[in-house]
Amino acid sequence: MRYENWEDSIKEAFDMESENITASAHLKDQIDREISRRKEGFSMRKFNSRKIAVVAACLCLLVPATIFAGGKITSYVSSDNPADYAKTKNWEDISRLEEKAEMKGDRVKELPGGYFFKEARVNGVEGKDDSGETVSRQRELDLTYENGSGRKLDVIMEKAIEEPEAATPDEVKKVGDISLKYNDDTYKFVPVGYKKTAEDKKLEAKGHYYISFGSDRIEMKNYRSVIWEKDGIRYMITGFDTGLSANDLFKMAQSILK
Repeated sequence: MRYENWEDSIKEAFDMESENITASAHLKDQIDREISRRKEGFSMRKFNSRKIAVVAACLCLLVPATIFAGGKITSYVSSDNPADYAKTKNWEDISRLEEKAEMKGDRVKELPGGYFFKEARVNGVEGKDDSGETVSRQRELDLTYENGSGRKLDVIMEKAIEEPEAATPDEVKKVGDISLKYNDDTYKFVPVGYKKTAEDKKLEAKGHYYISFGSDRIEMKNYRSVIWEKDGIRYMITGFDTGLSANDLFKMAQSILK
């Protein structure tokens, strides 16, 4: 089967896992390769969040190299344990997913800008070291929202863990004692063997420009996010090519904080 984008393939695998159906080896390999490729981009800026979500569309699968007691995480893969997955399109049923994810955070049914709740998922992720050993496991709760134009955003919740110091965000907004951190990044997905141009190197040096290898064609995407922590939970509102400004995302974060 050909997927229009990698998020679709991830969603299908998660759906299958949540229904105790084993995804094909080809599909899982495709996802794990994509996670590793996108992780590479984030490790270049030591991003202070280990997002797996699908992001579901984005999921969480944009992550940094992180040091844990068991060793240094160099890649993330989707869990192969069906117990790590669950989904619902029913807002009233999210409490069941919160129990599975072992966290209960702030959430709203509608975000500013006309984004309405569409579905919720619990996703499993395993952090691997260079030898392929699993050094961390975690479940994350991902709420997907969609507006009337079909644009989607993900609000991802994970247990906050100590990580290396993050790169400087593009903008920071204080709400009480909570810092909302906004980043506006450009990702250039390229085929294996791609040679960086002088312009690529120049933009990388400036920051917030990342090259991720492994795509079947050159593709540019804008990735915007706002991140904060509260009561031991790390939140991220995120999406590719959303067209949303920092203020738009700050307003959404504040609507969840209320």
